[in-house]
Order: sequence, then C-alpha cells, then structure tokens
Amino acid sequence: MSEIRSIDELHNQYDDIAAYCHKHHEPVFITNDEKIDLVAMSIETYQDLTNRLELYSQLKNGIDRSWQYTIILGKHGSY
Repeated sequence: MSEIRSIDELHNQYDDIAAYCHKHHEPVFITNDEKIDLVAMSIETYQDLTNRLELYSQLKNGIDRSWQYTIILGKHGSY
C-alpha cells in the first residue's frame, strides 16, 4: 500500500521517505494542505513505470496495425 505523507514530512524526513521508496518499490504521495499534491518514487520505480508505459504503447500500436491489416486483407488474410 502506498504511503501518504505531508510536505513537511518530506522536508523533515527526506531520508526516511527515500528509504521507504527504495525498499518497497512504490510511490509515496505527498500532501499539501491535506490534499495530495505530489508523488515521490525511486528512480528505479520511475524507470520501470516508464518502460512499462513504452511497452504498452508498442503493444497497442502493434495490435492497432494488426486490426488494420485484418480489415484491409479480410478475414482470411488474402484479397
């Protein structure tokens, strides 16, 4: 479960929050005036997230192209 911390805690307990992010590989939500305002995560978690998004984008593009070819070529893959 992700943690929720105040902006003051981020300022005063940065090392603890950073250690939590690295240990648990999940984000910490930072609040300001009792509203979630920011998300903190380790660089490894961020890179994993962006790599997944890139993979999902590539998969979606491949699926979209596959559907286009199916429509153009017909059900059996030929004219």
